Amino acid sequence: MSRNRILRFRDEQSYEQRRKLSKVFYMHLLQVFLVTMLICCCGLGYLWFWLDRYERQSPYGAMNAYMQSVKNEEWDAIYDMDAGYFIELNSKDVYISFLSDLYKNVDLNSLIYSQTGATDNTTYYNVYSNKEYLSTLELLKPSDSKTYKVRTVGSIESYSFDLLESDIAFSINSVSISTESPHEEDHIPYAYQDLGLDRKMPSVTRYTISSFVGQPSVTADNDAYMAVRDYSSNQFYIGVKPTDEQYAEFSKEIEDTAFAYSSYITEDGTFYDLNKHLYPNTEFYNSIAGFNNQWFSTHSTAEFSNTVLSDVMPIGDNAFIGTIAFDYTVSTEDNITKTYSSKYQLFFVKNSQGLWKLVNLILVNA
Repeated sequence: MSRNRILRFRDEQSYEQRRKLSKVFYMHLLQVFLVTMLICCCGLGYLWFWLDRYERQSPYGAMNAYMQSVKNEEWDAIYDMDAGYFIELNSKDVYISFLSDLYKNVDLNSLIYSQTGATDNTTYYNVYSNKEYLSTLELLKPSDSKTYKVRTVGSIESYSFDLLESDIAFSINSVSISTESPHEEDHIPYAYQDLGLDRKMPSVTRYTISSFVGQPSVTADNDAYMAVRDYSSNQFYIGVKPTDEQYAEFSKEIEDTAFAYSSYITEDGTFYDLNKHLYPNTEFYNSIAGFNNQWFSTHSTAEFSNTVLSDVMPIGDNAFIGTIAFDYTVSTEDNITKTYSSKYQLFFVKNSQGLWKLVNLILVNA
């Protein structure tokens, strides 16, 4: 074999080897690239999954999801979550109507949330739309859930319910209140606090509940008991109904005192006449003692009519409350008459002589 042929053969053999080696190299490079891409895709997928889970489990994610449900008008699901995880005492129709009116014509995609407070297991956020306050959200993370539960608070004002006997069963908006609900013992009735009358007052069990849409409707589950609203505050008392003898006694005190008060402020009676009914040194006593009653128009006669009593209830053995409504008609010498409709809630306590005396009187807006 000639020298040239030998060299050419070697060159061809060397080229084939290089081609095979290059093919193997690029195959390995492609495999490395594909494996790298797969690892990156898996990593990004896991990162996306983790971030999505974090978003869903975060307070802001929960609030955004809640507002998306509102936007989609998923009212049944919203109310079911509310009733399932929170103390929801508003009826379904009332609560849904409240939410629908609250969030109507609001851009729910551009809301701002600002934390306003927190308790042991709940957090509160104010919601702003176009820099104006819109609502308050309550967030709760149950022990059996990885995500926060959200509801719109009906009202940040709370109502208190004083039970004159700790085992009285009662309902709010037709929902029975469990004795397991948060409550406090050893209070005295709210209306008689700060009067220095603690020793005369019964101890009550107090339930404090918020997020009502409007004023709650409170009833005792047993016909022997009743519930009465305290118009001086967001307070209710639940206790035993008065006996017939008590009702007659209390009614007379309420009428006599209310008429004496009304006569005094219209200059048809004197402070001496009213003072006989008052418990001394209370805020009400000091206020009415300095009352200027010269503003009322001059008249010659006055007459009470259409008297109606309601919500008469004993507060233990030494106090009671009741409400009275009546018309007060005054006439001038020129036979011009004017009728004033009045409604008062009165609070009484028994003094050391065993006589009923008024400690406060509230004008009730009918």
